[in-house]
Amino acid sequence: MRPGPIDGLVLAGGAGRRFGRPKAIVPIGGGTLVERAVAQLLSRCSGRVVVASHASIDLPTLPVDVVDDRPGPRAALNGIVAGLAELPSDDVVVLACDLPAVGDILDRLLAADGPVVVAVDELGRRQPLCARYRREPTLRAAERLLADGQLRLSALLDALGPVVEVVAGPGELANVNTPADLANALLPGRDGGLRRFDR
Repeated sequence: MRPGPIDGLVLAGGAGRRFGRPKAIVPIGGGTLVERAVAQLLSRCSGRVVVASHASIDLPTLPVDVVDDRPGPRAALNGIVAGLAELPSDDVVVLACDLPAVGDILDRLLAADGPVVVAVDELGRRQPLCARYRREPTLRAAERLLADGQLRLSALLDALGPVVEVVAGPGELANVNTPADLANALLPGRDGGLRRFDR
């Protein structure tokens, strides 16, 4: 891992179509998904943490700054561009708010060496929204992709060259996309294992 501060960016601008409301404000474990994600990054990042969200989402009061997604399609790349443009550090951890079981995987991302470090689930699928990026090249690549109308996050990883993969444990990268996902969500317990959250 490079020396120097590491910033954090929480992406919380999704409309939550399959959920029926924006996922950022969905209650989980005594808070909301966005509050949980912010807490995860605040406890690990040595630099600034911001949330990128859509202006239409009424977020709870957060202990960090909130920036509006860039105009255009409602896509994670617009949130990445908006957030990276606000952050000063060379390295940034990007985390989607709908990944409530992350914890140890963030520690492994921070400890790994490489210009881009991405979490990979137990099936070998990359999760670009649980990753550590070099800010400037990532911002430039994301802006180019948006200008070309390319919204796929896999294209961002492709544009950034070699990627270091960190394998997540079972369930650590589980998305909360639907009410059924929420009902089955597991959160890290004090012992490090995953457990069902208190409803």
